[in-house]
Amino acid sequence: MTEKEQAVGILDMFRVRGDVLMDGLLKVLHWAHAMKGIKLDAAQIQSSIPFSEVGHLVQDRQLPTKRGASTVTVDVSDIPDTVLAPFRAYLHVIPDFDPALPVDKQPSDEPKRHHDFVVTSLRKNLESYLV
Repeated sequence: MTEKEQAVGILDMFRVRGDVLMDGLLKVLHWAHAMKGIKLDAAQIQSSIPFSEVGHLVQDRQLPTKRGASTVTVDVSDIPDTVLAPFRAYLHVIPDFDPALPVDKQPSDEPKRHHDFVVTSLRKNLESYLV
């Protein structure tokens, strides 16, 4: 395999993980919109994408949302596991992610770095939604 083919393969991996991330996130946000009345818009998507927020949602079942100029946390402890499962699965494929530890207490920066690469691979597709 050439170096170029390897690079394309790595980019494809990040794009596929990006699809899994967005699919899981949108399922959670659709549920939160229907059950908690959370506005489903670009600001909500943008505030839910950072690694720390993904972790808080999956591990603590807390969803950040904008209320006016401030960000508040909405308890989504009643979210069904079937809705949260794809989002949880996304975290479990991230290298060095330890689900037993909070996202801010991971043994290395690798999970956050990997997540940032996934988000970067989505950037071009997300720009039309997040402007």
